[in-house]
Amino acid sequence: MDIASKFNKKFLGTYPQKQIRAYTDLYDDATRLMKSDDLKAFDLTNEPQDLRDMYGDNNFGQGCLLARRLVESGVRFVEVQLGGWDMHNQVFDAMETRGATLDAGLSSLLMDLDRRGLLSQTLVVLASEFGRTPEVKPGRIGRDHHPSAFSALLAGGGIKEGFVHGVSDKRAHYVEEGGVGMEELNATIAHVMGLSVNKTIFSPSGRPFQVSHGAQPIGEILA
Repeated sequence: MDIASKFNKKFLGTYPQKQIRAYTDLYDDATRLMKSDDLKAFDLTNEPQDLRDMYGDNNFGQGCLLARRLVESGVRFVEVQLGGWDMHNQVFDAMETRGATLDAGLSSLLMDLDRRGLLSQTLVVLASEFGRTPEVKPGRIGRDHHPSAFSALLAGGGIKEGFVHGVSDKRAHYVEEGGVGMEELNATIAHVMGLSVNKTIFSPSGRPFQVSHGAQPIGEILA
């Protein structure tokens, strides 16, 4: 990097534009990150083995453990993904492993955050892009895509404990009462984070937008 800086010194002096400096700034940021003490948060071997086992010996479980460590380090937003829910066939066999993985990782994360005093100031959101049909299709024994009625889970900072909002019909096929959309979910998340859902924000290209497209937070679930 020192050699590259010497080669580039004259060029950067001749062309001091922001776009030109962006390349140098990118390398400088990468170097600072490589030398940062913050990287210690990624070393899961610093955690007791029994705690790592509780989260689950898989990418999702260890990702949840890493999420807790990142929250402790001051990271404001963490995303942990768990795929494999496209269960059009043999849903019961697939759920046996996928459900257990989700349960272990998520429950351990909530418990771990709580006992460290972090859950009250951390919002945990479990959501998917759509639901699955409540009926199991015969033959292939699976569930298809079903956006008409599905749920999200919110826990932690700013959210009531043990509260269920909305009711589906007896088949769990359609929303019967208190239905909300993704816009309201986004508004609730933004509200708990202290963001204004009504403020118009402009993208770098000048496009105006709002966090929740004009929707308001779900007041009934707010603590």
